[in-house]
Amino acid sequence: MSNKLPPLSTPHSLHTHLLNFLTLSIHTILHSRSLYPRSTFLLTRAYNFPIPQSRHPSVCAYISSCISAITPYLQKGSISDISLVVFSPSNECLERYVFDVSRFPVVPKEELFTEFEGTSGELRTVDVEEELRAVLRRLSYSAGKLEELPEECTWSVVMEMKEDADAPIGHFEPSPAELQVPDTGKGKGKGKEVDTGASRGRVGRDRGGVKSTAIRAVEVGEFVMEAWIEEAKAKFDSQDE
Repeated sequence: MSNKLPPLSTPHSLHTHLLNFLTLSIHTILHSRSLYPRSTFLLTRAYNFPIPQSRHPSVCAYISSCISAITPYLQKGSISDISLVVFSPSNECLERYVFDVSRFPVVPKEELFTEFEGTSGELRTVDVEEELRAVLRRLSYSAGKLEELPEECTWSVVMEMKEDADAPIGHFEPSPAELQVPDTGKGKGKGKEVDTGASRGRVGRDRGGVKSTAIRAVEVGEFVMEAWIEEAKAKFDSQDE
């Protein structure tokens, strides 16, 4: 799923590692939460760890579009956190998988390829990949332990901007037609990518959730990130009905 990544010696290389990790995380969440039939995933390896990857071209293309849309705002240092949000069939937020990147270094565009001072890139690459492997392992385990989601859930990738950052023009997400991966084997698929218009007005609801599960904090040199899961009130309300 991922090619050999550059040493962690510049802001650009930090972004490359983070975006690769986010791609792996999205595939992991979709698999762990059975948002698509598990038979539509194959196992690959990253950070010397088995990672599920959707083999449906439209799902992969959608994920790639989300990552591409995030990239320029990450390079500007405008993003506070990035979330994968799962919605119920009635458009209520059920779960958030949050990746806080607010402490990533902010540099001018012309310094994205300038090396950090006094760092050993090769050593730090090994260290951060070990940490990210631990995040993915914990993410897969914790997501798999959550209560089963209802059928026909939708999902979206959302970024929250820093208070002093300019808001994106328009909506950052791509807006393909809703996709339902057909059930080609064991397990039932629940997931659809969210249409742009349908997702507006929903992503801010229940922020903070009523239950939070810590995943892991990573702090290796300039690579500083924290991940956790939030379960929203609507999820528990639906279980009580």
